[in-house]
Amino acid sequence: MKTLLFCTSYADSEDGWNGRYKSWYDYYCKSRLNYQKMLIFDDGSPLMPSFCPQETIYTFDTHLGKRTIMDYDGWYRSFGTAIKYAQNNGFDKIIHCEADAYILSTKMFDYVNSLATGWHCFWCPKHNMHESALQVICKDQIESCVNFTSEPYDKYRNQPIDVLFPYTDVTKFFIGDRYGEYGGDFIPVGADYSCQTSSNMINKFQNEH
Repeated sequence: MKTLLFCTSYADSEDGWNGRYKSWYDYYCKSRLNYQKMLIFDDGSPLMPSFCPQETIYTFDTHLGKRTIMDYDGWYRSFGTAIKYAQNNGFDKIIHCEADAYILSTKMFDYVNSLATGWHCFWCPKHNMHESALQVICKDQIESCVNFTSEPYDKYRNQPIDVLFPYTDVTKFFIGDRYGEYGGDFIPVGADYSCQTSSNMINKFQNEH
C-alpha cells in the first residue's frame, strides 16, 4: 500500500522550523508508522528548514496564513493540495498528522498501519469534538476528500472544519487529547496519542519511555 504521511507548516525563522517541525520530522522518521513518502506542505514560509531534504517540502509562493481560530485559508490550501498530490501520484492511503500531533502507543501505530478503507479521525475529549489533526484517508475515500477540499474556502470560513469533514469513522477507543491545551508540559501515562504537543512535551515523553 503506497502511503503518504504529511503535515502542514509555516515558520518565519530557523528557530521556528527547528522547534515543532524538526521534532515532528525526527519522530516520524524513526517511528513504527508505515509510509512511502513524507511531505511537509508549507504556507509560503520566507525560508526553508535545514534539517530535512528540500524535496520533503512542498511550498507556495504566497503566504495565506490564519486570520482567526476559525479562519485559516493557508491551512485549507495546504491540506487540499496534499490530498490532490496524493491522488495525482497514485497513493492508496494518506496519513495526516499535524506537526503537533503524535501517535504514541504501539497499538495505535498498528491500528493506523492496518487501515485500508474509510476516512478516519479520532476524538478530542477537551472540546468534545472530532480531532482533525490526526486523520487517515484510505483509497476508497480519497476522491471524497478531494471533492470536499476543492470547494472555495468561503464555503467553510468561520466554521469549525473539524466537524464538517465527511469522515466515515470516528474512533474513540484510544486515549488521547489536546494535552498541550491543559497548561502543563507532560503527556499522561498510557496515552495513545497527543495533540497540541510542544517540542518539550514530546522530548520529555520520549526520554521517559
